[in-house]
Amino acid sequence: MNLLRKNKTFASLLSSSIFSMLGTSLFNIVFLIYASSMPHPKMMISLAELCLLLPIIFAAYTGFLADRTKNKANFMIRASWIQAVLFFLLIFLMMEKNWISFWSIAGVKILTDLITSYKSGLRAPIYKII
Repeated sequence: MNLLRKNKTFASLLSSSIFSMLGTSLFNIVFLIYASSMPHPKMMISLAELCLLLPIIFAAYTGFLADRTKNKANFMIRASWIQAVLFFLLIFLMMEKNWISFWSIAGVKILTDLITSYKSGLRAPIYKII
């Protein structure tokens, strides 16, 4: 607890991590609800679940990329901005309920999960230094 109060970098990284995980979890729930409201809901939910699992396959590669990144803090900020733009794009994509919007949302979902994995890989060495 003392580390959280005294070390501003640690507190910032921890709060960033918490909000990132919270946003990802909420997006997973919203994506499944969106899939259940589509025609053929059982099939769409199954496809949505596959999209939720797909980034796990690439987790080792995103960790490799994060290890090779030189300026970790800069790339964490840039990745967060990219995620924010993608989440904003989802507002417009979720207004329609068709196959194109579903696959677009699935693509954004996979991309944001990959970015989250990449940011976690960037965050880990910084925690080690702190």
